[in-house]
Amino acid sequence: MKSLRYLPIGYDLNAYVYEAVTTEETSYFVKIRAGATNPPGLVVLNTLIDAGIPNILAPIRTISRTLWCAMGKYSLIVFPFIRGEDAARVGLTDR
Repeated sequence: MKSLRYLPIGYDLNAYVYEAVTTEETSYFVKIRAGATNPPGLVVLNTLIDAGIPNILAPIRTISRTLWCAMGKYSLIVFPFIRGEDAARVGLTDR
């Protein structure tokens, strides 16, 4: 890993999020959550991708093919990192 940067964003008070950048310059969104994760929410996303539905942002499977990793009292989930602006901050247009 090349870098790990804390991101002070999100609405989950039990979670910390980071941008992890690999030496190959690939960025990942890493969510570390205190307590258990919400399996149905993650499973639905991956089911949509497996069904061939495009443009779904779902967690990357672990080496053991799970959607998250339990680490003691924490859960770790990794997503592709998508750069952009928060719609709540920049607003939406009629178009």
